[in-house]
Amino acid sequence: MPLGDFPYIQLPKGLKLLNGKPYGHAQDFLFFPIDGKMERLDGHVWRAFIANDGSIGNGWSYDYFVKSVAAEISRPGGVKIYEGKVPKAELDRIEEEATYSGDEGAIDYWNEKVWVYVIHREDGHSVYCQFSGYSAGGQLEVLQQ
Repeated sequence: MPLGDFPYIQLPKGLKLLNGKPYGHAQDFLFFPIDGKMERLDGHVWRAFIANDGSIGNGWSYDYFVKSVAAEISRPGGVKIYEGKVPKAELDRIEEEATYSGDEGAIDYWNEKVWVYVIHREDGHSVYCQFSGYSAGGQLEVLQQ
């Protein structure tokens, strides 16, 4: 299935960008929990805070966010490679290098469960997607190597 344009993932109905404009950069890095370790991956980065847009229901649904974003990432072939909280020792290990913590769309690994998916493109490049959420919103990050 063709992926379309980067970041390849469309927000499901009922969800919107919280701040109107995501962070994007053609060459940056993100950390992803892979095989139990936080791995730095470099590439094209997109990340954003996600909110309810009011078109379905009358408030934020964490369950809807998780299920609908997972389905959207799975649609073009995304495969889940991690689900859970990252061990504190791993977060402590990367703390100084993860300079984007707290910025637009950054995952709050210290407090939230995270889901990580990978889409293997036909051209050999991989697209990594991760998201997390809480009682009032969520975060979504995409990186193409």
